[in-house]
Amino acid sequence: AAVRRTPPVGCVLLKIRHAGDMLRCGAVPKCGRRNSRADTSTIDTLADSMNSRLMPQRLTKRALAALVAHAAAFAVVYWLAYNLRTEFVLPEQDWVTLWVTLPAIVVIKSIAFYYLGHCHRSWYSVSFSDLVALFNAANLSTLVLLAINGLLVSTLHPPRGVFVIDWALTILVLG
Repeated sequence: AAVRRTPPVGCVLLKIRHAGDMLRCGAVPKCGRRNSRADTSTIDTLADSMNSRLMPQRLTKRALAALVAHAAAFAVVYWLAYNLRTEFVLPEQDWVTLWVTLPAIVVIKSIAFYYLGHCHRSWYSVSFSDLVALFNAANLSTLVLLAINGLLVSTLHPPRGVFVIDWALTILVLG
């Protein structure tokens, strides 16, 4: 039977679950000793390539579920913002503008919220830093939407008031 040694007090090791067995691996522990059971150069290379990507977060099942829930919330919030702006009386041209711009709005806001890590946060205990992250994501997505709206030459421009109401409702609904 193999005897497991406990690491020295100052040794910091990263534990990775692999096929039911806990393997100890890590870059260089504080004590300076390396564990011969794991190849740390492969782990370091994978970690560096994950951090250098455009999207630094992994798309897990939980993050995907949060992203789908956010996308549904963005669609409802945009529809509500449009209706609040026109006092729930939408002319035919506004209906066309709403339904044509809705997919782009949802995609752009979803990308901004995912990129800023809002889909990877834990909702068990919400803190002030989560609210700051929500403000940052809402601000970025609204500024990108306003910039794209200003650059488009199309006749399908939503009113700017819709974007302001959409920003406020996004913070209220997700906050």
